[in-house]
Amino acid sequence: MLNIKNKNAGIKFISFMIMMLVILTAVIPTVHAVESWVINTTDPNRSNCVNYVRSRVPSLPHGLYTLQDKKNIINSHTPREGAVAIMTPNHVAVIVEVASISGRQIITVNEANYGGARISGRRGAADELGILGYFDPNGSNNSGHTHSFNIVRYNDSHENKGHRKLYFCSCGAHDGKIHEEWNQKNNCEVCYPGNTPQPSVSAAHAVNFFEHHDSGGWNVGRNAPYEARTVNAMGFENDRLSSVMIHSDDVIVELYEHDQYKGRMLRLDKKGLYNLGNLNFNDIASSYRVLKKSPSDTSKPDSAAVTSTIIPDGIYYIQLTESNLVVDVEGSKKDDGTQIVAGERNNKDTQKWRITHLGNGIYKVINVGSGSKAMEIQNSDKHNGARVQLWTYHPDIATMQWKIVKNSDNTYTFINLNCNLALDMRNGEFNAGNNFHAWEINSTISQKFSLIKA
Repeated sequence: MLNIKNKNAGIKFISFMIMMLVILTAVIPTVHAVESWVINTTDPNRSNCVNYVRSRVPSLPHGLYTLQDKKNIINSHTPREGAVAIMTPNHVAVIVEVASISGRQIITVNEANYGGARISGRRGAADELGILGYFDPNGSNNSGHTHSFNIVRYNDSHENKGHRKLYFCSCGAHDGKIHEEWNQKNNCEVCYPGNTPQPSVSAAHAVNFFEHHDSGGWNVGRNAPYEARTVNAMGFENDRLSSVMIHSDDVIVELYEHDQYKGRMLRLDKKGLYNLGNLNFNDIASSYRVLKKSPSDTSKPDSAAVTSTIIPDGIYYIQLTESNLVVDVEGSKKDDGTQIVAGERNNKDTQKWRITHLGNGIYKVINVGSGSKAMEIQNSDKHNGARVQLWTYHPDIATMQWKIVKNSDNTYTFINLNCNLALDMRNGEFNAGNNFHAWEINSTISQKFSLIKA
């Protein structure tokens, strides 16, 4: 038989434990896991959260590169379907549902590029999703910005309208932003984020990048140094850059065909307006650099010179500067795949090259001794050290096309159109038989040549 005293003690202990469990259940919050799911993997904006949100909310302001840029457009702290959530670490998403579950506010968002190139959904509380605030396209401004406007003028020679009046918004978030007259005083995208910002003209940057030719459309201003290594950092959708205005002779702009400064490169280093369609680079750039010129830049190739013909068509010896070595063909062969090497000049046809201008500063370089074989980069290789060889010429293959750029010391640099690497003497060893390869542009004597009429 169980002792009555022990039985009563056991009942008291069990009652105490039940009471503690009830108290702990009341004071300890329930931990909720954020739900997530994939919606699709084919949306054209799946790799860019801002472009995806703008496709759903067209009034989303432009210029959203950094987290601070996104925080600047917050105009509400109340979630609403159709609003945009500004989220850490540097993200935006569209709110598709706001619900109350067990007394907690649960938000469902659709977003792009969260955890990969896809459109996905997530559901959770605001703090669980990392939400800092909201851009509500139908909401009123409660972001706390103050603003005032000065009137300035500039000469719009392109549209032949003479002087036009501009409004200068001096709100703290976008100091220096200038808005065109028809945009009025109530469309600052920070102070009035419900309005879609119109194309603006900046007077405070060394370079402006424009959506359309002749400095038209949306534009982004940059100062040196600035690097936009991905589409997200450019300020444009991919392949939408059409003109560039450089305001200072102290600045260099390098435009690249692909992200991470890869692919073809166009180098602009003089003050003025560049229409990229004239340079075979319209709607191509996916990354760019704005660089401050240094004294050494005066000897670098000027890729913007592709607008004019530098070399008259003809047959030439291509001779390494400060050397008697010329560009030659290994063993005087004529076969596809024959290596391009350095050779002591002997006036053979395999050392002669027919250079023909194809337009826009691009040339084909055909070996006379081989008949119709062109100098090209093997296998379209785009890496330093890529092999340079002979191959039967095909007019539509970029590896067989070269930019020939005149340097300030009257030498020339050959830059392959496909890989944007220069013809280079391997390891800088000026010996007969040493092969040429492709290497990043460095303006050394290994990349500088004299052209001598044959």
